[in-house]
Amino acid sequence: MRSRAFPLVALASVVTPGLASGCRHRQDESNGAPAAPNADLASARRAAYDAASVSFERADLWLPSPDPSGRHDRTEILLAPLIVEERSPGGAAPDSRDEERSADAIAPGPRTDRRGGEPDATSATRPTVFWRRRSIDLAGHALEEYRFRWRDGGAETAVSARERGVRLLLDSAGYPAVVEVLGARDDLRTLFVAASLEAAARRRHGEPLPERRHAIEREVGEQPRIVVAATFEDSPVALGPFYYARHPTHELVAALCRCTPTRAGSVEASHLYELVEDDVEDDVEDDVDVEAARDRDSDSIEHALRWPEEF
Repeated sequence: MRSRAFPLVALASVVTPGLASGCRHRQDESNGAPAAPNADLASARRAAYDAASVSFERADLWLPSPDPSGRHDRTEILLAPLIVEERSPGGAAPDSRDEERSADAIAPGPRTDRRGGEPDATSATRPTVFWRRRSIDLAGHALEEYRFRWRDGGAETAVSARERGVRLLLDSAGYPAVVEVLGARDDLRTLFVAASLEAAARRRHGEPLPERRHAIEREVGEQPRIVVAATFEDSPVALGPFYYARHPTHELVAALCRCTPTRAGSVEASHLYELVEDDVEDDVEDDVDVEAARDRDSDSIEHALRWPEEF
């Protein structure tokens, strides 16, 4: 199937001039025990590598609603997920629910208030993505991290809806460097890294290690649950990637720069979601797979990858 650009990318380029100029190939500015058997983890890593090259026959596109104040240059809007949601494959028998429904990758918000407060009824019918920013120290570098969260749509109840999200680490220049998928069903931590970051890691560390496909990945024996599924091209401006969600699971399997050709034969419709700042304090544990989140805290991103000296 021939790739073509989303007709709706123009919506993003209205607030991000220069997007159409293509990917920016930036130069680097400076020259535990597994939770599953090793064989299962090896199979899961191979599946993650393969899934990252996915293409869809038909898809819907999710993007954030315009800012009511007109401030379209807010960082959280520029980094907010653009989700390419796969529709059921065209070769299968038509599914009337798929043809008639609205896309359901994102459920109406808000999330259940863990402190016992009542949710805002006025937003209960709007698909909602929650965002949160924090600063982290990584190998002596003060970097910014954004997290975006939502619940699957299409579930019978809010309780049964699965929480999903992405964690987006920016480099020292404020460009997306690492994406981590949150809320995955397997024992892996699936990451995607910027092409410039992988190139810098390759210059410092050399070729990928055995059973790995990227130089930035650590030895399998050291980090068996971590996989860098693919790289994404560097954007000419600081924008979050496109994320590809499989049908019918809504699993996020790929992250691509907005400047690259899309992997969808046709875009059936576009859908807006509300972008709402998360009110969870820094010391409150996230409700996306709490046990895995605790593992991430003890096995921080600093020790997850083979970092270059500067990024």
